[in-house]
Amino acid sequence: MEKRAKIFICHHPAGLLFFENLSRISKQINSEKKIILFKVNHAYFSKLDFKEHEKYFDQIIEFDFVHYNENFMKEYFKIIRFIKKLDRVKKEIFSCFSGADLFLEDSAWLPMNIMLYNLSKSKEIKSIFRFNGIDVIKKDIKTDRFKSFLCNLYAAFLPSYLIKFTVSPEGKFSNFRYRNAVPGKEIKIQSPANFKNSQVPGVLPFPVISAKGLRERKDMVFIMGDAKIFEEFSEYFFSYEDFLERGKNFFAAIEKKYPGHKICYKPHPADGAEIMAGIDPKKHIIFDNSAVAQTIFNNYYSKIKAVYSISSSSVIASSYFGIPSYVFYRYFMAEPGIRRMDTIFLAENIVSPFLLRAKDLSDIGIIDGAKGYQGVSQKELESLYKKELDL
Repeated sequence: MEKRAKIFICHHPAGLLFFENLSRISKQINSEKKIILFKVNHAYFSKLDFKEHEKYFDQIIEFDFVHYNENFMKEYFKIIRFIKKLDRVKKEIFSCFSGADLFLEDSAWLPMNIMLYNLSKSKEIKSIFRFNGIDVIKKDIKTDRFKSFLCNLYAAFLPSYLIKFTVSPEGKFSNFRYRNAVPGKEIKIQSPANFKNSQVPGVLPFPVISAKGLRERKDMVFIMGDAKIFEEFSEYFFSYEDFLERGKNFFAAIEKKYPGHKICYKPHPADGAEIMAGIDPKKHIIFDNSAVAQTIFNNYYSKIKAVYSISSSSVIASSYFGIPSYVFYRYFMAEPGIRRMDTIFLAENIVSPFLLRAKDLSDIGIIDGAKGYQGVSQKELESLYKKELDL
């Protein structure tokens, strides 16, 4: 029987780069450790070309995504199949390995909740680490008691933890959160651009592993699209006409700022083939959703001059590479929207000189000259991660 394995659980494509680089660090420390990825198939995975990601993991086991649903019985049998597969997979793994360490995103969405509950009860699981990528400010977040009650019907009949259904002051869904403490050590992931190795326990820099000494002309400017944002969050904007007008002015100002650069547009995974008004496929480079934003930044960081978005959290990831990254919700949105987005973009662990909450078009390009990005060397990453995660 082999020694302990490492089980990574990823339930959203945005988490892939983190787990890939965690795997690379772990293999560098001990190449014999087996790394098993539980890939929980969020809808956005269906658009993704996963082949280039397979090489980082020794084994990949896929699970269907399951949801909290107000109609409990509608999802019940799908969840039962999910649990049965998890039990079967668990037996197979522990027939080959003496135990395993568990690494997962700190998420209370139903697949993660069930997996954490189930696996934490197994004596073969020796340690659990939960990664918190954005330490969202919770002061204005409220709990919807009725919807929390409906969600917690699942815990009454299925192996899972009680959760809170949280909403913004305007009543918009914010996130699922655990009601009480759950097993595992929480690890806060901090921007490597602002990481100080102060030996604070429970804090690690995002693992950026880049090619050393790479020098290329920075001739690409990325716009992270969100064509459906007004449809989803109309109460956060002044009006649809105002949104369209600001968008056209925004894109025109970016073009004017970067003559001679390739303006690249990446639609949001929920947008399908739809692009935002003001983007012209004839003169702009359109990326499809076969690649996740974080992978694009990882592949092109040495050529990217800047990244722009209305409110996409992908700019947080681009700032981790030392790419000047701009989020313009303070320009597009009314006060309720600004308050909502502030809970994300004022989070202490993502603060960086390479991430700007811009308020008007005069801010375009203002941090392009930001200097001093050192990141964290691969040797230091290995040391930090080995110590904190016992790799």
